[in-house]
Amino acid sequence: MQKTWANLSVMGKERMQKSPVTLGDVLYARSKAPVPEQDWAALVQSIAAGDQLALHALYERAHRMVFTLIMRITANRETAEELTIDVFHDVWRRASRYDAANGTVLGWIMNQARSRAIDRLRFENRKKRIHGRDEQPLAEVAADPRDVLELQSRASRCARHWRSSRQTSARRSKRRSSLGLRMPKPRRG
Repeated sequence: MQKTWANLSVMGKERMQKSPVTLGDVLYARSKAPVPEQDWAALVQSIAAGDQLALHALYERAHRMVFTLIMRITANRETAEELTIDVFHDVWRRASRYDAANGTVLGWIMNQARSRAIDRLRFENRKKRIHGRDEQPLAEVAADPRDVLELQSRASRCARHWRSSRQTSARRSKRRSSLGLRMPKPRRG
C-alpha cells in the first residue's frame, strides 16, 4: 500500500507540472522557445542596413502581438490591421534610431503600436465631436459673427484633414504592397 501512494504522489506531481497554471501557460503552451534579445537586435540592425528579409522576419515574429495589442485598444479589426502595417513601416524607417539601452526591441515595437492605437482613438473621438457639432447651423452655435467665421475656418480645416487622411490611407495601401506585408486571413471557427 505504501508503494501505491508513493506512485500516486509522483504521478500527481507530474500531472501538476504538466497542467497549466496560468493563462500564459495555456496560450503559449505550444509556442517555440523564446528568441534571445540579441537575435531581435540583430534583426533591427539588418533592417537599418536596408535588409527587407530582416523586416519580414521581424514582422513574422511580432505581428501577432502587435495586432493583438492594437485590436484590444481600438476594438476595430480594420484599424488594427492598418496600424499594424504602419508600425512595421515605422520600424523600417526608424530602425537606425533604435537604442538597446532604452529597452528591448519588442518593447520598442509595442510602444510604437500602443502610441499609434491611442493616437487613432483620439483622432476618431475628435472627428466624432467635430461632426456632432456640425449638425447645428453655425449661426445658432455662435452669437457673434466673428465666431461664425472661426467655426467655418475650423470646418474647412477639418474637411482638408479628412481628405488628407483618405489620401494617407491610399498611400498606406501602396506601402503594404511595396513592403510585401499582408495581414493573415481571419480564422473561421
